[in-house]
Amino acid sequence: MIIVTISNKYISIKGHANADIKGKDIVCAGVSSLVCTTINSLEGFNKKEITYKNDELEINIKHKVNNEDKTRIDMLILGLRLISKKYPKHIKLKEKKI
Repeated sequence: MIIVTISNKYISIKGHANADIKGKDIVCAGVSSLVCTTINSLEGFNKKEITYKNDELEINIKHKVNNEDKTRIDMLILGLRLISKKYPKHIKLKEKKI
């Protein structure tokens, strides 16, 4: 299962969906696509405001958001919520207040 932890300062994504065999797992592919697109977008527009660590089983994004970056982060969170509603056995979202 993919566990996504969201706060106003960071997003942590851990694990694998295990919805199908490697290379055919649409849940992992969807999450990966959203995360990579968001990171590329944030880096392309504002390199100093985002840091991330990408290990094989974990991605951590720390961010300071301006209005444009907030929209990008909100779109990532929206996409992750939609995937978690469609595939609740494979992805879980936790939201923390900091």
